[in-house]
Amino acid sequence: MRFADATAWTRRRIGVTDGAIDRSRTGPKPSGHMPVLSPICRVDCPFGTMLIPVHRSLRNVGPRNGTLWSPERRRHHLLDPECRLPISIDTRVTVEASAEDPTADLIELVATAHLTTATSTVWTKWGSFFEGTMKAAPESEGWLSIGFDVCDQAFYSALMNCALGEQQHARLGAYWSFALNQYHLFRRAADADSFREKANELVPEHAPFAVVQIFLVRPTQT
Repeated sequence: MRFADATAWTRRRIGVTDGAIDRSRTGPKPSGHMPVLSPICRVDCPFGTMLIPVHRSLRNVGPRNGTLWSPERRRHHLLDPECRLPISIDTRVTVEASAEDPTADLIELVATAHLTTATSTVWTKWGSFFEGTMKAAPESEGWLSIGFDVCDQAFYSALMNCALGEQQHARLGAYWSFALNQYHLFRRAADADSFREKANELVPEHAPFAVVQIFLVRPTQT
């Protein structure tokens, strides 16, 4: 199934059409428990040798997603365990949406890989898969860049889903956490690329990692 077809199927399944959500299929409006999602930055200048769109999906950032993040898992997986709302295309960080999810719990994510010479050979297979289905970065004003993740080809996040142990994460966090925003993403692509090199050393079984820019939009309600 091509990306465009897969995305259309997912949106129909949970009641999204033309950017709007069918409230009859997503349940009642929640009671205001959601944190406010704020933009971090607009689309940055291209970083790396090429830009390739690699992912698009609807995700849940409400209480159902919060059940993933026990205090112990935060200590072992996050460089900043105090981060309230980690966001990634990694489904073990931000769960996929379902038909039962309240509208206000949903976001849509687009991810673009910023490829370097070291990663372009392996990752260019995504280029043919997504060719002609979407642009490298969303152009609509509704989409906002919220930061940079570091992921492998299976979308495992080195920032939020590599269990290196509490002590190792404490050491990495002491150095890198200053560069992260409230979504546990890097603010700057250059910092993400430096961390990518470190991730390749620490988790060679998932290498090569790549810098992945995350774009977010909130689906409108009908």
